[in-house]
Amino acid sequence: MKTQTDKTIRPILSSVTLGLNAYIIRPAKAASWVARTLLLSVAVVLLLPPQIVVAATFTVMNTNDSLSGSLRQAIISSGSGDTIVFSPSATGIIVLTNGELAISHSLTIVGPGPTNLSISGNLSSRVFNVMSSVTAFVSGLTIQNGLTNGAAGGLKNAGNLTLNNCIITGNSSGGSRSYGAGVGYGGGIYNQGTLALTNCVLTNNLANQPNSRSDSGSGYASGGGIYNGGVLTLDLCVISGNRCADGGLVSEGSWAVQGGSGGGIYNINSLTVSRCSIKNNLCGNGYASPELVPSAGGVGGGLYNSGTLTVSY
Repeated sequence: MKTQTDKTIRPILSSVTLGLNAYIIRPAKAASWVARTLLLSVAVVLLLPPQIVVAATFTVMNTNDSLSGSLRQAIISSGSGDTIVFSPSATGIIVLTNGELAISHSLTIVGPGPTNLSISGNLSSRVFNVMSSVTAFVSGLTIQNGLTNGAAGGLKNAGNLTLNNCIITGNSSGGSRSYGAGVGYGGGIYNQGTLALTNCVLTNNLANQPNSRSDSGSGYASGGGIYNGGVLTLDLCVISGNRCADGGLVSEGSWAVQGGSGGGIYNINSLTVSRCSIKNNLCGNGYASPELVPSAGGVGGGLYNSGTLTVSY
């Protein structure tokens, strides 16, 4: 008996029956349904507002140098773009006993005012070190009594730093008496990045050669207030009473070297000065001995420039 094929019969996989109700999904229609569902999902995602990362604010609660509530812990705990502020209980002096405060991510530090809070290096370490690729803003602090066996007594900057309403005082850079070792660049500040100072005072800082607060050494000290090897802008600042070390006798050899140059500022790159007072700064004296040819004194008591200098009033 000849059997006639029913052309209306479709492959068994062409339909799926679920539960008591018959939901039939044809292959072609299934693909279309999945595509429409995916497009709808993408559309919903695109309509959602973008996620916004909100910067955090950390409050310093005390003048300790470590642990909870300290400035050091706030710097460690903060992330890029965060802000650090100070409670009324965090006034007076923060004495650093654990080394310099390193800023390795972009950060804003808003102090209560330079007469209300000082950060002291305790004559044993630099105060702040701003790393490269960092954008930082620091205001309302006094940076004092920093001391290094080399460059940057108070503050070292390799990033993009703005200082506003700060006092930098009583800091000293220094080094070994051996020739070429630990040359004392930048008693107050050593800049190799981009640095802008507004309404700041730099006073009583020393670019020294030996690692001490004495005023004599083996020379080559430069930039009692600031040593600039980057881009430096000063506006409404006072640079006063800073100095470089006198020349001295090299401990390994029988010759003398000259006194330090740039008592206030030593610039070898780009410097812009506007509406500033630069006064009463001293470069180092030379060194004389009956057995040796005398060494020369330093140059530029207020400012030594071998780069680009722009001055406006």
